[in-house]
Amino acid sequence: VVAEHASAVVDLRVPDEATGTEMNERILALKAVDPDVELTVEGAINRPGYVKDKGITALVEKAETISHADGQALFDLSTGGGSDGNFSAAMGVPTLDALGIVGDGAHTLQEYIEISSIPVRWNLLTELVLQK
Repeated sequence: VVAEHASAVVDLRVPDEATGTEMNERILALKAVDPDVELTVEGAINRPGYVKDKGITALVEKAETISHADGQALFDLSTGGGSDGNFSAAMGVPTLDALGIVGDGAHTLQEYIEISSIPVRWNLLTELVLQK
């Protein structure tokens, strides 16, 4: 069975504005390969990339120091971001993404949190605020 209509949504995360512009142009330029198929591509980047600058690097190092003193391991990871933190980081505000509670399966029926991580993350956030 071939569907009469189909649609897709693309969640594209980019490391910087230049990559976002390039990828958006490529996606918008897609054409149907079958002449009997009509393809409409629309949309745009809806948030800037999460660019790690000196302020973010310093904040990550501070968070790592606090975590290690608390007996926890914190690691830095770059995913391009998909949170509201992308907007503040793009404005030059040092921003840490993914400070939430430890868990897995985000946004699925299998999502869970590790309750033991709540006080640990609370302490990290509290110390980050108090240490300015």
